[in-house]
Amino acid sequence: QVYFVLAALSCVSAFFGPAQQVTIRAHVPAPGLMSANALMQMAFMGMRVVGPATAGAIAASFGPRTCYAIDVVSFVVSAALIGSVAIRRPPSVQAPAASSSNRIHAIWRDLVQGVNFIFHHAAILFVVMAMAAGLFTIGCFGPLIAIFVRDTLNGSARLFGFVSAMVGVGLLIGTQVIRKIAVRFTDDVLVLSGLAGIGAGVFLLGAVPHRVATLIATVAIGFAFAAIMVPAQTLLQRETPHEMIGRVSSTNISVAFLAQVIGLVLSGILADAFGVRMVFILCAGLAMALAAAGRMFLRAR
Repeated sequence: QVYFVLAALSCVSAFFGPAQQVTIRAHVPAPGLMSANALMQMAFMGMRVVGPATAGAIAASFGPRTCYAIDVVSFVVSAALIGSVAIRRPPSVQAPAASSSNRIHAIWRDLVQGVNFIFHHAAILFVVMAMAAGLFTIGCFGPLIAIFVRDTLNGSARLFGFVSAMVGVGLLIGTQVIRKIAVRFTDDVLVLSGLAGIGAGVFLLGAVPHRVATLIATVAIGFAFAAIMVPAQTLLQRETPHEMIGRVSSTNISVAFLAQVIGLVLSGILADAFGVRMVFILCAGLAMALAAAGRMFLRAR
């Protein structure tokens, strides 16, 4: 029953990402997209930092059912607020495709259209691959950090909490900094820098098994991930036609989370074969290689 509820929650949550991209694109002028995406990331990661601590305090005082009840109320209130937002679609320059009686076929057709658009747009293809690479690295890094803190650093649960929170802190700082420097650098440069930054942070994590170095590395990873996510989302919204943004966003999310799932699966296998620190170093090498390949790809374009 728990597995079914979690699977259903994940399926329904998947609708939110593309709808959010369409809404931001419809209501925010192009010059403000970077700031809007930065604020969205700040709000998201701020809740990821504050939420677990708040939930733990509520669960300890009133029990888990109270947490679920508050969660239900928060979703209902959020849905009511979102429902008040009107989305006015501009007229499409393309003739609408014939409707399909087979909904699975219609979903598949939308996915194919999104993939075709991505593969024929070099900048968007690059940022999709960069987001996938970043989430793959996070997928490898996430499950192993607890083992790293326990076995390599001989740390406590409190240290693990601090290390985990530092990723969120780095993201919060990164979104603010990226919003300020976006006027000086292109989206491509910021994304490349983010990939290289993730590589540097994960390399420091594996190469220097020290508590202070671990805290610095996790802040750097969060900061660098913000340098990928914020400009990548902005570029997708700016370069994608309005009638295609839902399909392209959903395809991008599918590719990114598939990469994260692969990272989650491979992390345990690679850790058993090579050790946790070596997995971090391998992930760092992959991120650096992708940053170098991305630079060559964009220069060749």
